[in-house]
Amino acid sequence: MRRIAIDERILSMFPKFWIGVVIAENCENKKDSSEINMLINEVVEQTKSVFNLDELAKHPLIENWRKAYRKFGEKKDRASHESLIRRILRDKGFPRINLLVDIYNYISIKYKCPVGGEDCDKISWPLVLTIANGDERFVPLGEDRVENPYKGEVIWKDAEKVVCRKWNYRESDETKITEGTKNAVFVVEALPPLNERVVESACNELCKLIEKYANGKATFSILSHERLEVSF
Repeated sequence: MRRIAIDERILSMFPKFWIGVVIAENCENKKDSSEINMLINEVVEQTKSVFNLDELAKHPLIENWRKAYRKFGEKKDRASHESLIRRILRDKGFPRINLLVDIYNYISIKYKCPVGGEDCDKISWPLVLTIANGDERFVPLGEDRVENPYKGEVIWKDAEKVVCRKWNYRESDETKITEGTKNAVFVVEALPPLNERVVESACNELCKLIEKYANGKATFSILSHERLEVSF
């Protein structure tokens, strides 16, 4: 059973918060897709027309996450969608990793909110968004060293390890999606001014893209103060 949950302490800090959880199974995670590349190119140009690098921090869909990060003590690192948008505005290109990662990054940029994904078969369930004790084990993406989150940090963790540090800032190398991934879990995270309807639209599109281009079967559910956990 794959269970995903939100610690009530998170919702006490952020009562208006929604997580769309997508489970995709039996995927064919090839390296590339020309049609997905076209969608990415379109959203990159749209991003450049909407955002200005000098004023980015003041945009409502960026400022909301900066305020959220400061609430748990983080003043330097940024939410994942801001990092992607900054990369685009600095003409550093859209990161092309593999099909499933490209799809969820596309959804993140299109809906202007953090989206992450992990290999289901590398997770020791349950997967929980919670507050760190400070002694949890984390292996940063692209590295083999072990580090610990700081106490009070918002983290995604499973029964054995941290899956993502500083909420959605840095993913674990141990659970990353690779070309060999068959089953994956994705999370779409939203704070006001976004709402549950936007999360639902993003999850619907994510499911459709996975089914069309990765030949997988995808389904989703939404977590919030009204629903703290879901099992697939």
